[in-house]
Amino acid sequence: MSQLTLEDLIYQFDESKINVKQSYLDRMEYFEVKAYIPENVKGPLELGMRPEGEEFQRKLDLWCKYAVAIWDFDDLTWQQATQQLRNFRDADQPVGMKIWLHSDFRPESVTEYL
Repeated sequence: MSQLTLEDLIYQFDESKINVKQSYLDRMEYFEVKAYIPENVKGPLELGMRPEGEEFQRKLDLWCKYAVAIWDFDDLTWQQATQQLRNFRDADQPVGMKIWLHSDFRPESVTEYL
C-alpha cells in the first residue's frame, strides 16, 4: 500500500468543481478536466500479460477509460489518443479529458477543471 502525498491530496478529484456542459446534438452532459495519467495505466501491449483473467480486464478497463476521455476531448483517432496517453503519462504532464457525466470514470489526479 502506497502512502498519500500532499500532491495526491491537492489533485484529488472534486465533483463539486466540475463545469457540466451539454453536447450539441444529443444533449448528453459531460465535463472537461486536465489530469495526470497514473503510471500504472498501461495498454494491452504494455501490460505483457496474457489477455485473460480479472486482473488483466481491470487494468485494460482503466486504460480504456483514460484513452476514451482523451479521444473525446480532442476528437482524435484512436491511435492518436492512445499515443497521446502514453506520451503524457511518460512525460508526467496533465492532459485534457472529456468525461461523460453518466460514466463511472473519474480521473485520479485533476489539475484543472475546464
